[in-house]
Amino acid sequence: MASYTREYLTSRHMNYEDKFNDWNFHLRSYLGGQDYQNGYLLNRYTLETDEEYLKRASNTPIDNHCKNVVQIYSSFLFRVPPNRDYGSMAGDEQLQSFINDADLDGRSFDNLIREMQVNASVYGTCWAILDKPSIVTNTRAEELQQDIRPYISLYTPENVLNWKYERLANGRFYLTSLTLLEDLMGDDAIIKVWSLEDICTYRVDDFSKGYSTAKPVLLDEVPNALGEIPAVVLYNQKSQRRGIGISDLNDVAELQQSIYNDY
Repeated sequence: MASYTREYLTSRHMNYEDKFNDWNFHLRSYLGGQDYQNGYLLNRYTLETDEEYLKRASNTPIDNHCKNVVQIYSSFLFRVPPNRDYGSMAGDEQLQSFINDADLDGRSFDNLIREMQVNASVYGTCWAILDKPSIVTNTRAEELQQDIRPYISLYTPENVLNWKYERLANGRFYLTSLTLLEDLMGDDAIIKVWSLEDICTYRVDDFSKGYSTAKPVLLDEVPNALGEIPAVVLYNQKSQRRGIGISDLNDVAELQQSIYNDY
């Protein structure tokens, strides 16, 4: 039985700390609108009051080049629907259910892949995890009736707190640990930790308070029957750091902010 300390659950990968501000900047640049204004990306004048600054920000238009770059590139990639050969699985009931609703939230597999590509374009990477409900059934008919099947969960980099790769004897890198921020409710967080042995879910009170001594509460623990972590990282462009990609907005976001301030 795994037991994780508060320090382990709240620790961040060193590359996470380095890239967090960039991810936030690129996301705001892509979203535009109120999210962009709330980022305080408009340079402040000397002796300008808060009221004067907010008024000037509300009257400054945003020419969103970042969204144009991402969506134009994405539209070229997905202009023609993909063709897939499922071989002997063609016509399988569970497969068709997965294709129509890949995340158990109504999004088709094609739409999910497109969203993953957009996120990778903005952040540089996007994580996908394939999981299956841990519900025991007696027959395949019961599985089909209850729609118990694998599904995909997408995670943008700010929700992937920590990860660890180890190198095998054959030279291949292998993901051995993954810590995810599942939900944030005020100062409290739901944290899920994947290891090769088990999958644990904790509630961490006062998550954002580094000085807190509140002990994490174990909500769920199930064995990892696969013996590996079924996570895939989609890189927009690979960098020299494992788990970190290069965003399409690295330069465009700076240009957009410059134009924003010129306006």
